[in-house]
Amino acid sequence: MAYIPIDVKDRVVSGDDKYYIVDLPDGRKQLVPSPDSKTEEGTDVNRALLMHIQQGIQDNETAINTKTQELHDLIISHVEEETSIFAYNSLKVRIGGF
Repeated sequence: MAYIPIDVKDRVVSGDDKYYIVDLPDGRKQLVPSPDSKTEEGTDVNRALLMHIQQGIQDNETAINTKTQELHDLIISHVEEETSIFAYNSLKVRIGGF
């Protein structure tokens, strides 16, 4: 199956370093992001995205290995054929032709 790339987008915000501090009932504090503006949400980097990339790499590696083996087999076949022709011609020369 052909690899279909995902359109990965950068997160684009202004004031990405601004937060509200919220007091929690148990005494802890929570930082809540509060950017000035967000022009692009961005693509989440998660397991699904990474597995998609990994599958594409694996599929391409398999395809390359298959083509490499096919090329290797073709070269070996050609070399064996040429070797047979050379051996046949050498034999013909030694015997004095047919």
